[in-house]
Amino acid sequence: MTILNSADLRNNLAQVVETVARNKKPVVVGRFGQPKAVLMDIMTYNWQKQVLNLLKKIHKLSSAEIETLNILLDDK
Repeated sequence: MTILNSADLRNNLAQVVETVARNKKPVVVGRFGQPKAVLMDIMTYNWQKQVLNLLKKIHKLSSAEIETLNILLDDK
């Protein structure tokens, strides 16, 4: 994973954004030697949001609903 300090990001923002979008690999942004943020492509961001929403819904399922879901997802 690429790690950039905030000055390098500021000086090369357009290139970094283009590289992240093209390669689908996040970049960690640091400040004073500490990681502070992550820059990622929009498709990965949206996918992660959808996965988190699904996990929240699954967490709320009853045991009977989980059993049904396991039967439906079984690929045998």
